[in-house]
Amino acid sequence: MASAERNYPKREAFGVYVHWPFCLSKCPYCDFNSHVRHQPVDQERFAAAFAAELATMRVRTGPRDPQLRRARSCYDHLAGDLAVKMFDRFIERRLLARRDDELRVTREGQNFFTCAGIDVDALDSGRRPLCRPCLDWSERRSHLGGTLGAAILDHVVARRWAVRDAKSRVVRFSATGEQKMAAWFSR
Repeated sequence: MASAERNYPKREAFGVYVHWPFCLSKCPYCDFNSHVRHQPVDQERFAAAFAAELATMRVRTGPRDPQLRRARSCYDHLAGDLAVKMFDRFIERRLLARRDDELRVTREGQNFFTCAGIDVDALDSGRRPLCRPCLDWSERRSHLGGTLGAAILDHVVARRWAVRDAKSRVVRFSATGEQKMAAWFSR
């Protein structure tokens, strides 16, 4: 993606050529099979049908594999649907405070993570940020990155709620592990 961004200038918007099959005359640059119409066509009806067809198309971002969409590693932290739900719940419970892209652990959060055996002070002593929002490419919302996000993934694996797949980025939760994780971040 970075190389594509370097090679192409940023633009506000882009256009897509859509062939309109009811041409009054054949365009010299159009490669589509079309015929010049001599009879009137109900173009509004066609446009409405075309718009309805487009509305049924779903744009799916991120991985197609449901297991990757559910839970996966993103570098060294948890990503996917479960991670986004956990992040949202941490914000709702005020364990994390967010202002734009700035994220910090609150006093309540410090207590919560300490009770879970996660030493927030030790995590905050390195060069990496303690916590930062990381855009989830399947959910298009944030999950938790930084050293705290990595410690949470370690916490999940250490409790055997989930295992990391050695051949992919999938993080596999057992049924009881997923329940325990949801109970942990929701209490």
